[in-house]
Amino acid sequence: KLRDDLVTFPPSIGNSTYGQATHYTYYSTTAEKEKPVNVLLPYNYDKNKKYPVLFILHGIGGNENDMLDAGMGVQNIISDAVANGTKEMIVVFPQMFTSKTLNGSTGFNSESTQAYDNFINDIVDDLLPWVIENFSVATGRKNTAITGFSMGGREALYIGTQRSDVFGYVGAACPAPGILPTQDMFMTHEGSIKNEADFKIKAGNQP
Repeated sequence: KLRDDLVTFPPSIGNSTYGQATHYTYYSTTAEKEKPVNVLLPYNYDKNKKYPVLFILHGIGGNENDMLDAGMGVQNIISDAVANGTKEMIVVFPQMFTSKTLNGSTGFNSESTQAYDNFINDIVDDLLPWVIENFSVATGRKNTAITGFSMGGREALYIGTQRSDVFGYVGAACPAPGILPTQDMFMTHEGSIKNEADFKIKAGNQP
């Protein structure tokens, strides 16, 4: 019953879906391999229009399909937002794990969290340029957003603050710990950012 209550959408969220998601691969120079990604285009996608881009990041141990799961309701939420005046957008669901030697998480450990943190290089140097090259994208930080859930929320905050020159909109749902050095029930986190003073948006790039 608790789970049913938690996944019930607010009354304004209908059962509509937003366009069609298609699975692709792109070459990551950061990981030195092909990586998978899902791209969700508006239902009436028009190559003659320019669309802002939203990146949605999954949780630890997840993949590019997780946030498209019906239980997450992402497509319905986006559809409802657009119906209420939000701009149509291209939505990108990447596989965050970025390693030259591993293909996926090995658990709550330094090796895995470093590979998730490495996505900051992959998204800026490889994935975003691939999206711009292959789709009708409105470029610039004012047209580029990032958000995520759990580990994806952590990485969205990390990437969004450290590369605020690229991402003009930043969000996080239930972000996992570890941006700053800390310890929790799973592990001792080294910290993506070592000093709290550096965990901030750079001057002039407010989201």
